[in-house]
Amino acid sequence: MDIRVDAWSDHLPLLTSRFVLAAIGKADIAAIAELGNDFEIAKNTSRVPFPLTTESVAGWLAGHGPNERALRICPREDNPCILGVVGLSFPLEGLGDLGCWIGRAHWGDGIATEAAHAVVDFGFETLGLDAIEASCRVTNPGSRRVIEKCGFQPCGHGLMHSIAVGGSVPIERYGLDRKTWYSLKTWAHA
Repeated sequence: MDIRVDAWSDHLPLLTSRFVLAAIGKADIAAIAELGNDFEIAKNTSRVPFPLTTESVAGWLAGHGPNERALRICPREDNPCILGVVGLSFPLEGLGDLGCWIGRAHWGDGIATEAAHAVVDFGFETLGLDAIEASCRVTNPGSRRVIEKCGFQPCGHGLMHSIAVGGSVPIERYGLDRKTWYSLKTWAHA
């Protein structure tokens, strides 16, 4: 399965009850750099540097390969404010890897959970993925709660390189396969 970025174009933006998940463009670079320039965010990710500058965001966008996509999270009302970023990468055929970060002023508002649900549903329903993985630092209970609320199950521990920390950090790994996702989706509507 070759999931190319351009295959997403027909399906964007993704809409949730409160948010619009849309492709990140050059016009979003400064807002993302300002929102994400926070060590408390960066230390919990693998690829967000600190400090986060417009140059590093532009480089990150330019470095996206054909099998990864990041989306900006904005309120549904006519407010272009960016609240965070959510995305999928595809390390292996049929497998997605979920990632998300939210600006600190919006932590605890359910934004990450709602956005992650939308991307997970999109991954299984539209992209036809067999499984999606997610991970979080062992010291990040907020991300753990989001992952668990999306139905992911623990599947191990490991290390992740964090650019902001400048080394490896311990993580918890989680997985969600298509069959379990489908069961959770149909059970929720029964």
